[in-house]
Amino acid sequence: MSLANLVRTATRKENFTELQHYVDFCREFLDFIAVPGAIQAEIVSRNENHYRFLQFKNAEFGISRPLNSNLFYTSKNARIQLPKFLKIIADVKAMDTPANRETVNRSIYTMRQSIGVSLDALPAGQSNTARKINGDLFERFICLLLVRVGIDCTAGVVSVPIKVDGVAEFSMSYQHDLIIKLED
Repeated sequence: MSLANLVRTATRKENFTELQHYVDFCREFLDFIAVPGAIQAEIVSRNENHYRFLQFKNAEFGISRPLNSNLFYTSKNARIQLPKFLKIIADVKAMDTPANRETVNRSIYTMRQSIGVSLDALPAGQSNTARKINGDLFERFICLLLVRVGIDCTAGVVSVPIKVDGVAEFSMSYQHDLIIKLED
């Protein structure tokens, strides 16, 4: 896959409607950056050398957000850990161990950053669009994870009553992409 294809895929929210879509995209992204010459350079932070930035080739030489190499999987590690991640969240209570928590944390970080870094390759004039798409996809990702572990979570409109002196005067509606419903 090319950088242009990764960016095109990441900008279309309809490409991310299931948890497996996030896993698949992450694998594609990691496979892409593992190819020699796919990126212009990897820049290592001088002060904190576990933070790295990718400089894109043929994308106005844009530089990505920082990637924490202590959390971000390589393509090789992801091949092993992402399937484990899916098994862990299928029965999260039974699989609660420190090693599994690390797998969950690093998998979520890697999947989220794969999309974010791909969107960083958009032209500078589209940075607000990139941030909006990335935020929306992250909220959808978290919602999918919560549903997978058995928590009732949806998107929708929440009506909030505005009370004055204990009397509901009116309601205001708020659109949310992540609504968690608690049992009474």
